[in-house]
Amino acid sequence: MKSFLFLFVVAFFLSTENSHSSIFPAKKTVSSEEGRAPTIVYAPRKISKGEKLSLIISLHGYSSNPSQQRFVLPLNYLSSKRKTIVAVPSGIKDKKGKRFWSGLNCCDGHADQVPNDVSFLRSIINKLKKEYPINEDKIFVAGFSNGGFMAYRMACEASDLISGVVSFAGSGPMESQKCEPIRPLKVLHIHSTKDKTILFEGSGPAAGGPFEGSRWHPSAYKTVSFWEEKNLCSGGSFQGSSFRATLGRKINVKKTHGCQANGKVEFWTIDGASHYYYLGLREVKKIYDFFEIK
Repeated sequence: MKSFLFLFVVAFFLSTENSHSSIFPAKKTVSSEEGRAPTIVYAPRKISKGEKLSLIISLHGYSSNPSQQRFVLPLNYLSSKRKTIVAVPSGIKDKKGKRFWSGLNCCDGHADQVPNDVSFLRSIINKLKKEYPINEDKIFVAGFSNGGFMAYRMACEASDLISGVVSFAGSGPMESQKCEPIRPLKVLHIHSTKDKTILFEGSGPAAGGPFEGSRWHPSAYKTVSFWEEKNLCSGGSFQGSSFRATLGRKINVKKTHGCQANGKVEFWTIDGASHYYYLGLREVKKIYDFFEIK
């Protein structure tokens, strides 16, 4: 079923892309560190003099790659319209030959040597800032699964450089892990309620999950609560709503109120979906809106 859904999504996006090529961003590949696939960079086809661009770093999941990431999180499709650079870098390969990120509590266990991915992603951001007129207040990281864990690590360790994150099917940090952002952040957590890979209810001793060691992770609710605390969201008030996803599932939305200026927290739950649920253009538009990229 997962393979059929993936093929359907690929065919849909490719047919759309081919029939509307003029509205899609320019695409190029940039060589990367040894052991990594090239970074794919999507940029607006026209950049006016004096115009400032947003930047989103999009991180693939475990065993995936930059080429596949556009089907899971197709953020590139609004690059031109929303004047945004979307960069899709690559993790390194573990002992099984599968690419991964050294995210919080995910996927380091199969690696001979854990890479310094925070430093690597910082270098990508800084290189893109030299090449494009990037707005310093509009730099974000989005990730799926293992990439979602890495997005949260960037929120913990690179808040001097980024303004927010989207974590789709990620988690973290654990209570024992140090995480001290130096400023408020925009945090959007997306999780499927029937995710059996990164469990919605969490995994480890506190959650009674089946995984051990590096696979332990807090629940989706604990993850959201952690970022509400970091953004000093007070009063416990929130706004609830829902919308229908591009592929049909109902997505429930919780918007937390009372957070610090420039910080906010949103929680999307995808009813009945599994780990591999492909987001469409409707959700992508809402992600850009969450980041306040007009």
